[in-house]
Amino acid sequence: MRALQLVLFLSFLPFLKACNTQKDDCTPNDNTTYMLAYSNDIDPVQVRAVFFALQDSAPRFVKMARIRFDVQQPEEIEYLDNLDELISSVNNLLPDPSLSYSSTSEGSDVISVLEKFLDNTQYPICGSRVNFLVKRLPTEVDVESIVAKLRKFRVEVYFSIAANVYGGNTLDSLNEIAFRTNGLSQIFVNDVLYRGLFASRYFTTDALIYAASFNVSGEGTIELPPMIVKNEGAHEFILSYKDDPLSDAFQSATLTCTNTITNNTVTVIYDPIETVNFCIGDEYFDKGNYTMKLEYKYANQDVERLFIQCSTTVTTESPDYWVPYND
Repeated sequence: MRALQLVLFLSFLPFLKACNTQKDDCTPNDNTTYMLAYSNDIDPVQVRAVFFALQDSAPRFVKMARIRFDVQQPEEIEYLDNLDELISSVNNLLPDPSLSYSSTSEGSDVISVLEKFLDNTQYPICGSRVNFLVKRLPTEVDVESIVAKLRKFRVEVYFSIAANVYGGNTLDSLNEIAFRTNGLSQIFVNDVLYRGLFASRYFTTDALIYAASFNVSGEGTIELPPMIVKNEGAHEFILSYKDDPLSDAFQSATLTCTNTITNNTVTVIYDPIETVNFCIGDEYFDKGNYTMKLEYKYANQDVERLFIQCSTTVTTESPDYWVPYND
């Protein structure tokens, strides 16, 4: 009888190990995975251009992954050991029009790809980062479940979205996933989607230190939650200033950050250039606590959701804590 119990236990052991592989209590310095996912509808030239953004990866990204989506026969995620293997794999499996959906009105399976990534039990997902190059929108509206899973494992999701998309009409679902995971949702004209990797943290040592989101309309000033800078150095600010890519109401925004000890002030002036919905600014910060004030101006009274992030850069030591979700 004991022999039979032992056989049964050993037969279930691989299953038990798989069920317990993924932890959800990681830190920003723990080993994790990076994934690049790209729509089959994208021009292969644009995917190759991504390689210009791919530099040495941070040591904590011990696994690389890639997947081509929006194909008639869904493909599996490929996991790789280093950046060179990732680049080689992407180069060998570029978008192929012969594999595309038969209709430009069909919705993307981008959210299914995220589900597949989270279902992985072999490689670490806690603290991972995912870059999507999107040419086709999904049809899913309710993303509460996938957002909850992503937040549980601290997965940051970055969408680079073409302004002239195919498929569904639910840009809101991608915005929700990005904003609520402290990721980014960026819209680009002329399909220069590779620039989205430069704006995101992809697999660099850069780390988020501040995130805030809020609704505004018209013209005004808003006091934001304070920001804590633990390590002095260069930091990057990103402002996402509209949900609707067709809106042209945004006119200007100025962020004023004041050190509560020294009274030194850093001012970030946002001006959209070659982008549809976000601006970027780089500034140097001393250590300390900062009050944050944003002045904004829109041409109409439509409600817009603003999202502000501040991250360390390669020259600044990264924090060892997660920034709280702001929703």
